[in-house]
Amino acid sequence: MSIDGTYGFVYCGNRGLGIGVLSITDGHIEGRDFAGCTYNGSAVQDGNGNIQLDVQIHVSAGVKLAPGTAAQDLPHTRQISWTFPPSLGDGEPQMVEFVGPVTVMVKRIPDSNAAVAQKGFTPETTARLGGFIIP
Repeated sequence: MSIDGTYGFVYCGNRGLGIGVLSITDGHIEGRDFAGCTYNGSAVQDGNGNIQLDVQIHVSAGVKLAPGTAAQDLPHTRQISWTFPPSLGDGEPQMVEFVGPVTVMVKRIPDSNAAVAQKGFTPETTARLGGFIIP
């Protein structure tokens, strides 16, 4: 089964919570989250169906990553590498270690949402992802 497609994700950790969209094409990952961070990296599926993600998260200057922390003056990048079960867990909570434990849920969503992974969230795309606008 190909892992190419569009995925929505939600995450929650000791520093806050968020949502985002990833697009995987030929093993390359591109994505955005609601905070304005961008995601670039790779996804490789092993013989058991597990998926190894290796992703750089680019945080723009001025973005606050959590309540109570100051926004950084300069943009910076964080690396995350993790092995997910087949289908990236298919919406089941996964515990990922990233600046402390983070619970992540990833679910395949219609490819009509792939533009969010490239261009970011707009009020319209947010409403469509939430089911308030029928594509």
